[in-house]
Amino acid sequence: MTNNKNTENNVNSMSEEDKKSMEFLKSQENQVVVIDIPNHKNEIETSKTEKKRKHVNFFKQFLIPRVYYTAIVVYILFMITNNIVHFLLVALNIYDEDGKSLNEEDLEEALADGKLKYIFVIYVVIIGPIIEELFFRLLLFRGISIIGEKIGKNNKFIRRFIKFLAYLISSAVFAFGHFDFSFKVLMSDYVNFPIYFIMGIFFAIAYDYDGYFLAAILTHILNNAVATLLIFIL
Repeated sequence: MTNNKNTENNVNSMSEEDKKSMEFLKSQENQVVVIDIPNHKNEIETSKTEKKRKHVNFFKQFLIPRVYYTAIVVYILFMITNNIVHFLLVALNIYDEDGKSLNEEDLEEALADGKLKYIFVIYVVIIGPIIEELFFRLLLFRGISIIGEKIGKNNKFIRRFIKFLAYLISSAVFAFGHFDFSFKVLMSDYVNFPIYFIMGIFFAIAYDYDGYFLAAILTHILNNAVATLLIFIL
């Protein structure tokens, strides 16, 4: 009895502000506090999806429709860009008189040989693109990109900058390769360097977009197949 009376006296002696504070605390006891982290779950799921794509077995990539869509779309975008660049070069009076690079002229001469024509077509359309993509995209582009990921592990700007360098370096070396890695040949046909450089950029995009190496190979094969077909037709 004495304790109850003391409690009642203590409650009565509390000020109005103290009573309000106690009522507020009691009202908060049964409430659940939810902390929302915007897009955090989505970012984790996206990174997991990207990792899965980059580690898909090469032969399993043949069964992924997205690979073929990527190759076709990238090739179309390349052709649009290629025509725009060609138009700008003509406007600036920087172009080949016959409109052909030395590489294209060599290709025409090789296809004119009846005995080796079909063997050369197989090399240009299938074997050549595979070898070039292995070196320029899988080895060079991917190698530089991996270095960037390690150096810029905690710095997003460094990672992106090195990825940008990977695009530039791999595409420049790819373009230079179409001039037999010879500065002499390059200087005699320098007006066509931008076309091969841009071509290398788009092949790298095809590979880097989803991490499917097959997409870059198919884009390259599609480009060479159409170019070869046009030579036969024209």
